[in-house]
Formats: sequence, C-alpha cells, structure tokens
Amino acid sequence: MKYVLIFLFILQSCNSTKNEDQDSVFELKPLSPYIYEFKGRNDSNNRIDYYFVEGEYTLNTKFYNQIESKIKALDPEVADYNLYSFYIYKKTASLNADSNLQKEDFDGRNRDLIAYIRFNESKHDIFYILKEGHVIYDARKKEKISFDFSE
Repeated sequence: MKYVLIFLFILQSCNSTKNEDQDSVFELKPLSPYIYEFKGRNDSNNRIDYYFVEGEYTLNTKFYNQIESKIKALDPEVADYNLYSFYIYKKTASLNADSNLQKEDFDGRNRDLIAYIRFNESKHDIFYILKEGHVIYDARKKEKISFDFSE
C-alpha cells in the first residue's frame, strides 16, 4: 500500500508539472499596424504598441512573468518617449495576425485586453492584468486589485 501511495504521488506531481507547462505556451505577436505614435502634453513623444497572445495561457504569476520577459526581449527604446505603452489582447476573430487596424479600432475592446504595460519617462510604472475589461492584478506591485479599465 505504501508503494502504491508513493507511485500515485509521483504520478500526480508529473501531471501537475506537465499541466503548468501547457498552461503557458503562447507567443506575443504584433497586431498590424501595431505602432501608434503621438504628441502628448508639452509636445512630448508618446507611443503605443499593440500585441495579441496566440496559444494557450492561464492568468497566473508564471504567465505575468513571461509577458514581462517577452516585452523586455523586444528591447523597446523607452527612453525615446515620455509615455510608452503596450496593449496586449487575446486573439479573437478580429484581433489576430490578419488584422489591419487603426488606433480608433481598439476603442471599446477592453473586454479583449489581457495586459496593459506602461513606461513613464523610462520607468516601468504600470503592469495590469485584465479579465473581461476589469483589472484583476497589478503585476508590478504583485497584488490583487479590482477596477474597470479605461484607456
């Protein structure tokens, strides 16, 4: 009986590891056109990049860390802008590799937004995780929060 329990424990551990790895197999892909540059207050340069997540993911700490790593791997030139933001959407019928959207086409799509990341004067100050248009987690502060997201 003791060996059966040990076997079941090992089997369960292997399945848990496999499921965790499967839950976060995704690619961060640009929406086309994915860059919007504009002048802000005091005639400052600002930029927004739009991406979508393709593949399987689960809203958990591992996923948040992977998003942050993928943004860092892009090596954005944040110093060139006063505000530099990233909007990351889930893949949908209209938000995908074949999309050809303009900035105004993203208005009203907060329900499809899963992450909002912002650099303010080169400092990474916002990293929100969203679900159905509602901010559920602040990945910078590593704490649960709750409010509706507005652009």
